[in-house]
Amino acid sequence: MAIHRLVYLLNEYCFAPDAKILMVTFNKTLVNFLKYLYNKLDEEISLSFDALVNDNKDKVKICSIDSIIYGYFQEYKESSGCNLELVNNKTVKYNFINRAIIKLKDKYPKVQYIDLAFANFLLDEIEWIKACNIRKLEEYQSTDRIGRTATSQKDVPQKIAKNSETKKAIFELMQLYTQLLKENGLVDFKDMALIALDYLKENEHRIPKYTHIIIDESQDLTRTQLEIIKLFYNSEKSYSSIMFIADTAQSIYTHSWLVRGRSFASIGFDMTGKSYILSKNYRTTVQIANLAYSLIEKTPEIIEDENFVKPALIDKQGPFTRAKNLSK
Repeated sequence: MAIHRLVYLLNEYCFAPDAKILMVTFNKTLVNFLKYLYNKLDEEISLSFDALVNDNKDKVKICSIDSIIYGYFQEYKESSGCNLELVNNKTVKYNFINRAIIKLKDKYPKVQYIDLAFANFLLDEIEWIKACNIRKLEEYQSTDRIGRTATSQKDVPQKIAKNSETKKAIFELMQLYTQLLKENGLVDFKDMALIALDYLKENEHRIPKYTHIIIDESQDLTRTQLEIIKLFYNSEKSYSSIMFIADTAQSIYTHSWLVRGRSFASIGFDMTGKSYILSKNYRTTVQIANLAYSLIEKTPEIIEDENFVKPALIDKQGPFTRAKNLSK
């Protein structure tokens, strides 16, 4: 659908010299998949994907959100003389979170989670805080986390009480962990996104603006990522448009923002009367779709989401399927 939308906008709403389209996907793999889908479109669209982009290179940009973040992080480094390097190695991150826990443990003796045994839980919570662009303790204290993954680890909380000593301790741990990284010339991916966001806000007059933005797989994006994309939107034209394409049943990232009923208003968009539900499933056979639904219908986190849509099946038959070894 995103590719069809791109072609439609290019042909119908991009005649002005400054009219441009930005299509953003979650990662590089999806960029390649969009190319594959475009090349499978009906023969009536005679342009190849490469021709579409190259012939309109001044009007169309297709990229992943990660490439936007990384590009502006590099620009920030060059302009500021900063030498921070991205840390992707989990072992290195756990080394720093463990050091932060040891430093802070004695300050919060009554907070049981400030302990090396909960390093995985604490690192995930810290990355969620950053993904939500939460900068102040007061905001963290008053914010409910939505979408936390259930864990088999004993005593790990599914919910942290608001305005609690636990949240205060975790927030301070985040600050200490981030400080230790920076003292060693490192930054994690969530902080890289925050740095890119701040840099873009400070240099908004230099940001290329797009008349139309298409955001594919928007259910997987964090609040920070969505706020970055928003900075590229030129809403001044009467025909400007921003399109979010999402399937909440496919949301697998615990740091995503648009989950469990969070509205677009939370990121500054009024979508009242502007959304469309696409319920027909053309991708799979009736048998596969029924099997898939049987696996998620007992998952309240998905079914109870107000944006969840039960698929309406078309008469596309296939062999019956069996699920095996789902516990592995």
